[in-house]
Amino acid sequence: MNNLKSKQATSIHFELQDEHKSSFGKYKNLTIGEKGIFSLLKYELIISLFGNFPGAAGYFLRSRFYNLLLKKVGKGVIWGRNVTLRHPHKIEIGRGVAINDFVVLDAYGGKESHIKIGDETLISRNAVLNSKGGSIEIGKMTNLGMMSTIFSRDCRVRIGNNVLISAYCYFMGGGSHSIERTDIPISEQGAECKGIDIGDNVWFGAGVKVLDGCSIGRDSVIGANSFVNHDIPEFAVAAGSPARIIKTRK
Repeated sequence: MNNLKSKQATSIHFELQDEHKSSFGKYKNLTIGEKGIFSLLKYELIISLFGNFPGAAGYFLRSRFYNLLLKKVGKGVIWGRNVTLRHPHKIEIGRGVAINDFVVLDAYGGKESHIKIGDETLISRNAVLNSKGGSIEIGKMTNLGMMSTIFSRDCRVRIGNNVLISAYCYFMGGGSHSIERTDIPISEQGAECKGIDIGDNVWFGAGVKVLDGCSIGRDSVIGANSFVNHDIPEFAVAAGSPARIIKTRK
């Protein structure tokens, strides 16, 4: 995993405070990140008309028109109501994916920012995928529970295939701030960015927190409300805060 110093976390703040940019320009860059008024008009029209359209008609219309915004979309994708899309041209969705109501897919950042969701994966209600200069990759047939968050800042967060992620889990890729200097705010000192790697067929209980730099091996189980701050090997069952291995599945 990469070990980088980053200021990406504060770039939104700096951009919003930029006196040389108009409010319209700031909004356009935050939402679509593309040059040209046509891209913004297309985005605004599709989100405004179909984002909250109720019932089966809403599902049908979003399945047709949201495809025009994203980089790549497979067949049979189900879009819930009020899904937030930022920089949608950096987002790839596989076939048969279900994205529930109030999900946030945010790929704001530089050229390296992107989100990729594999085939037949479920993104539950109010889940957040937030890529700030990094990448988020979710494999096939994975289930991301409601109110869960995957965050990536200038690093890669990879979730494997057939992973079960219960509600209220948090994966924090690149979340460790530098604190060496006392003459400037902590938010301006950059951060260590290593990334997170989750193997196939892992089960996370509700409320699990995974810190930056952790790797969790395939077929392991992490108990509810555990705090993972170190690597977990394959086929391990771990729980606690910090998480410790209590047995092996082999």
